[in-house]
Amino acid sequence: MKNILTFALLILFSGFSFAQEEPIDSSKTDDNKSFNINLSLGKKKVKTRFILLDIGINSYHNEGNVNIPASLETFELRHARSVEVNLHIYRQRIKIGKGLFNIEHGLSFDFNNYGFQNKVDYRVDSISSFYINTGSDIIKSRLFSSRMTLPLMLHFETFPRKISRSFHIGVGAYASVRLGSNLKIKDANSRKAITIKDDFSLNDFTFGLRSELGFGPVNLYMTYSLSDLFKTGQGPSLTPFSVGFTVIPF
Repeated sequence: MKNILTFALLILFSGFSFAQEEPIDSSKTDDNKSFNINLSLGKKKVKTRFILLDIGINSYHNEGNVNIPASLETFELRHARSVEVNLHIYRQRIKIGKGLFNIEHGLSFDFNNYGFQNKVDYRVDSISSFYINTGSDIIKSRLFSSRMTLPLMLHFETFPRKISRSFHIGVGAYASVRLGSNLKIKDANSRKAITIKDDFSLNDFTFGLRSELGFGPVNLYMTYSLSDLFKTGQGPSLTPFSVGFTVIPF
C-alpha cells in the first residue's frame, strides 16, 4: 500500500511540473480548474486531470442471482463493510468535434473490500478454501484486493462549454491486474486482527464494463465485471459489480 501511494505522489508532482511547462488554455470556461491541463492539438482539445477519487459499494451475483444461495452462505456479504475506493492517478479526455463527445482513458488503483456476513476463516491444505468457523469467536472477516486498472470510455456532454452545468453520460470498458490480496480476521478475544496474505485463487486479470451518469460535479458510476471473482474451477461462480459516486470528479 505504501509503495502504491508513493508512486501516486510521484506522478502527481510530475503532473504539476508538466502543468507549469505547458500553456493553459485561458479561454476555458469550466469553473473547476484544479489539477487541469488543456492542450490544443489542431481541431482536438485534450484535457488531463490528476488524482480523482471514487467511493462505492462492492457486491456480486451467482449466475444472475444477487441473493446468494444457501450453498454459498460462506460468501454472503455485509455490504456496509464491502467498500470500494478507486484512486485515479490521471484521466485524460480527447474532445471530438465541438466537444459533445469525447474519448477518455486513464490509470487507477482500485482497492476492493468484501466484508463477510458470517464467521469466515481460511485454511490451506490440499485445497485452499474459505469456510465458516462456527466454533470460533470471529466477529469480522474481510477479503481485500488491490488492482491496477486501465479504463477506456466514450463520454457525451450536453453543454461542453460549461461542464459545471452539463448533463453527462459515459460508457466504456476496463482491464485490470491484481496487485495484492489478503484476508483480515478479527475475533472477540484479540484487539489485533489476523491478516492472511494469499492469492485466494482470485483472478489475476479481469475485464469489465463501466458506466457513468451525472450533472455538473455530481457523478454516479457503476462497474460490471465480465470475469468471475475467482479463477475457473478454483472457487464459486461469483461475478463482481459495484455502484458508487465520484468524490473528486473530472
